Amino acid sequence: MNSNPSLPMYIVIKILKHLYSYFFKEELSIKFLKLISLVSKDFKDKIVPLIRKNITKHVYNIESLKLCLNKLVPISLDLGYDFHLNDEELINEYSKEAYDCIRGNLESLYLGYNVISKYSSKLFVPSSENLKNLSVIFGKQDIISSDDTKELPKSVDNLSCDFLGDLQSSESGEITIDLDGLLQPLENLNRISLRILKPAAVNFNFDPLKNLKYLVSLSLNARNIHQYTILLITRELEHLNSLSIFAELDYREISSMILSILSENNKLLFFKLKPKTYTCNIDSVIEGLNRNTKLLDLHIISDGPFRKCKPTLKLTNTTLQKTNIKALYRQWKVTSSIHTIYIDSNELILNSLLFKYIKIYHTNIKVMHIEGPGNISTVYEILKLNSPNLKTLVYGSDILLTETDDIAQFESHFYESLKINKYIQNLTISTSLTSPPLCQFLKDFHHPSLTDLSMNRITFWDNLESLTESLILNRNLQSIELLELYDIPETPLDQSTYLKLICSVLEQNHNIQHLRISSPGTSNLTKSDFNHFKKVLENNISHIFSIHFINNNENILNDIALEYFIETSLK
Repeated sequence: MNSNPSLPMYIVIKILKHLYSYFFKEELSIKFLKLISLVSKDFKDKIVPLIRKNITKHVYNIESLKLCLNKLVPISLDLGYDFHLNDEELINEYSKEAYDCIRGNLESLYLGYNVISKYSSKLFVPSSENLKNLSVIFGKQDIISSDDTKELPKSVDNLSCDFLGDLQSSESGEITIDLDGLLQPLENLNRISLRILKPAAVNFNFDPLKNLKYLVSLSLNARNIHQYTILLITRELEHLNSLSIFAELDYREISSMILSILSENNKLLFFKLKPKTYTCNIDSVIEGLNRNTKLLDLHIISDGPFRKCKPTLKLTNTTLQKTNIKALYRQWKVTSSIHTIYIDSNELILNSLLFKYIKIYHTNIKVMHIEGPGNISTVYEILKLNSPNLKTLVYGSDILLTETDDIAQFESHFYESLKINKYIQNLTISTSLTSPPLCQFLKDFHHPSLTDLSMNRITFWDNLESLTESLILNRNLQSIELLELYDIPETPLDQSTYLKLICSVLEQNHNIQHLRISSPGTSNLTKSDFNHFKKVLENNISHIFSIHFINNNENILNDIALEYFIETSLK
């Protein structure tokens, strides 16, 4: 590499990573990596591995395995691979020497324990240091042995185990899970997920986990796991910061267990609990949170938790950032750190105390998701608050506005509130809207902060020329998504005119980076149309990152875009 680059190499890497993050299509990712690998041998060996992300190949049969070998390996890049080995014929093929180049770059592997016990020496080679994710399925006859697992590479840091069928159990029907033999070679594990699917009590020997000094995340899914086991796990695993429990717990002890975990543990950052049924005194959760100074995310999921529980305590917690327990939103008496709020159609914000609490105590909200027709007016009321921290607002409803007067009233309030708000950056609105007010807004008001706008149910095909003129004049928006509300079979707007209007936006507004505007009709484009589109992309490649089409010409248009490293997949 050049010893005196014009930019420090860490900045070059950040720039390339940023560009690479826009690619969702596999072929585009590979094309980009192949291109930058040509810079130099040092660049290919040292920089490209820092930029790339896992190229996921879901291999289920021999044909797809051979395609992987013939298509990806010849480009000579250190790509990562993701394989599902579930067939003996496939495993025998994969064990051949020809696949050493793939095994050496394997990042994720899904297989049965019987495959490990039979083929371990063939599957794992000395160069398997890139294997990070290992998922193992245990059948009813599988017994873990260190002789079977000794070849597992130490590089694995994420282990997922599914225990199926009739596992070995005692006379009482209790199942004992001992992972010692499996975990011994995997000393660098930091994430473990265990699913025990037999409906029996589980005696989980977690002692081997205590030897994993890097373990930070544990997920347990066992119908009848003992509650004392959960408490012991949180007390004994000193580095654990993420815990997910899915179990049929005794409802009478859930409240005390939650209180104990939240009160005693100031290491956990994420705690997720999914009991089968849950009737809980929410005050136990509040009391635990008030004693906790570390937890960032709390999720308790079941059929309507807390609905019939009336809290009596107030929250003084200032660290929790996210929770799905909506009853907690109205319990703070100090400024919270909540930054994401989800409001469904069952909660009418403006008709409850919640809106008051959002204004007074939840001023740190960055992202708000609102659902339901009853909350549509909340969209503009929230925008009027002009909160400096609120950056993303998403509204959606399965029930659309149908009356012309209702639509006009919402649009009037909505655009006026947008003029008041100076901080919103990302806005997604999914309800029936019309394009003339949007055109007027884009022409007359260049919003100082709004960069991403998505309207998923807006009528505009009869007004697309005016709409594209508005987009050309607007200098703030970087990402536009406009999807027509109705699929009208008869429309005066043909595909050729549509494409020319889209091209005019790309040519004349260089702030646009992402564009998706649904197209009308099924008419075919001409060779002249495709050539014009290609020329526009060629001349504007510096600012266009993605463009998306949904029509009968999309394959050709997408192929043209890919030639210029322009993404055509949805995020």
